[in-house]
Amino acid sequence: KSTEANNYSTLSGTYTVGAGGNYSTITAAVADYNSATLAGPVVFLLIDASYSVNETFPIAINMNADASSVNTLTIKPATGVNAVISGLVNLDAMFKVRSNYVTIDGSNNGTATRNLTFTNTGITSSRTIMFGSTGVTPVINCTLKNCNILGGNSTSNAVVLCDGAAVNSPGYFNNITIENNLVNKAFYGIYCNA
Repeated sequence: KSTEANNYSTLSGTYTVGAGGNYSTITAAVADYNSATLAGPVVFLLIDASYSVNETFPIAINMNADASSVNTLTIKPATGVNAVISGLVNLDAMFKVRSNYVTIDGSNNGTATRNLTFTNTGITSSRTIMFGSTGVTPVINCTLKNCNILGGNSTSNAVVLCDGAAVNSPGYFNNITIENNLVNKAFYGIYCNA
């Protein structure tokens, strides 16, 4: 079933993302997550080596009211896959997490290997990954681990925790884990204003 034409109204389980998968792009998978009812944990399994040409950046995982310690979202590469998510975004972040209970795990084998790379090729205030809160509502229980993260240039921050609308302004967070990531080409590797 192609979810590009007929979105799932309820999500639970593992969905492949890439050519021939449940979703052809991360953009489509995240758009579905943003509007779907969650009935259990959701895993978006990346099965392609590259996600760039057909993606619409920035990609934003928005707050889903059903997200919980049971209804989690995990994005990770499939076994044996080394995936690269690459886009050009200036004055913003390429990949945004604005929901709760989201894990981005770059390991393709359940260990500490780094098999997922995020690259923003922009050159002006080009952040790569942002955890952004909305108003005074905190983003809670999110993890970014086992990834390679390349900033757009050496004057921008690669990973940012801040207000979701006003980048670099103070945001609200609780229990955010950032571990075992390799961060390059950034002014600050991880910038947190909370």
